[in-house]
Amino acid sequence: MKALGITRAIAALIACATSLAGAFIAQAQPSERPAVAESGRTRTSFNADWHFRLGKADGAEAPAFDDSGWEHVGLPHSFSMPYFRAPAFYTGDGWYRKSFTLPALPRNRRLSLEFEGAFQDARLYVNGVEVGRHRGGYTGFPVDITQAVRPGQNLVAVRVNNDWSATLAPRAGEHVFSGGLYRDVWLVTSDAVHVPWTGTRVTTPDLSAASGKVAVETEIRNDGSAPAIDRGIAERGS
Repeated sequence: MKALGITRAIAALIACATSLAGAFIAQAQPSERPAVAESGRTRTSFNADWHFRLGKADGAEAPAFDDSGWEHVGLPHSFSMPYFRAPAFYTGDGWYRKSFTLPALPRNRRLSLEFEGAFQDARLYVNGVEVGRHRGGYTGFPVDITQAVRPGQNLVAVRVNNDWSATLAPRAGEHVFSGGLYRDVWLVTSDAVHVPWTGTRVTTPDLSAASGKVAVETEIRNDGSAPAIDRGIAERGS
């Protein structure tokens, strides 16, 4: 019994230290001012300096919404931080909001947010406009925000819901399905002509003890208004 009491005391201390460390890290982060490269693909961590509220928050997608009373957190983050602090877990809505400042986007540059995991139904808003939705807690997803951002101050809001759904796997199991933005989030800049986040597929169609073949397929996407020409194909065809 004494050993069990010590174990519980240690767990409580770890929980307290985790909460304090997370709050300190989140509060120590300055306001986001991500740089936008002139060319190529760049990826910047978007994990710091979020505001979070557990429960419904009507109108929280609007930039003018007052979130000064919300919890200050960093990502990754869960609705249940940490699991062992409560005998049950919350189901429903949770809101995340983050302000960030941008320069003017160079011509033919695209801006997107890459979420590595959001459990399990996420709606994303930028400056009050819904720009994307993703259903499924174990798959990452990108959202193009180019048309919604502006030079200067911007606001991203994410409503995450972890209610049970018959249309989303897993539908059952001995596991706590806690909601939240529980993996990293990235701000990505790229050219209008680019390879999308999930645009590369590698397979091994022929394998043996002596040799093997590797097949690589790559999707190239043009999100710009002007057609793109493959210079290699043009030169071979001339």
